[in-house]
Amino acid sequence: MLTKSEIARKTIHISSIFVIFFDIFLSHYLTVFALFFLILIYAFSELLKNKFKTNSISKITNYCSYNFEKKSFVYSPLIFALSILILLTFFPKSQAYAGIIVLTLGDGISGLIGKLFGRIKIFYNKKKSVEGSFSMFIVSFFSLIFFTKNIQLSFIISMIGTIVESFSNEAIDNFTVPFSVVLTTFLISNFYLL
Repeated sequence: MLTKSEIARKTIHISSIFVIFFDIFLSHYLTVFALFFLILIYAFSELLKNKFKTNSISKITNYCSYNFEKKSFVYSPLIFALSILILLTFFPKSQAYAGIIVLTLGDGISGLIGKLFGRIKIFYNKKKSVEGSFSMFIVSFFSLIFFTKNIQLSFIISMIGTIVESFSNEAIDNFTVPFSVVLTTFLISNFYLL
């Protein structure tokens, strides 16, 4: 079942795709600086949330958090934002954008579809569903085709991202998914011409 807080969480997750548009159309350095600044604000907000309960960021985080996260530092959004920051800072744009697309759109949509329609659990990870993983693959594939204009590359990247996500738990996939995509893109572009 999908709750309002999960919808809010996934909306933030999916809307993070706009980072790519900010990077392309505004300024790469401004985007990286803004992300870094937001990460610092978020980290301080989480560290101080028990002292200042009226903190707006903490209210949003608390509303979007799973029950097991509410009492401690909610690190999942931090890993999510740090992954995007690292991608934009240290990798070529084409590889960074591919990782961000699969992380934001693919992983975000898969969570929604999995919660709404997920009936068939993946045998090696009962927290994930076949329906969620299939939707991640489809959304990632078509989003990447739009971005890369390369069907084979988009297929391989989407498949790897989906497989890695199906093995990962709820928080660590914010790291494993985009970096598996970047590694795959790097290997394909440097060792196999598509």
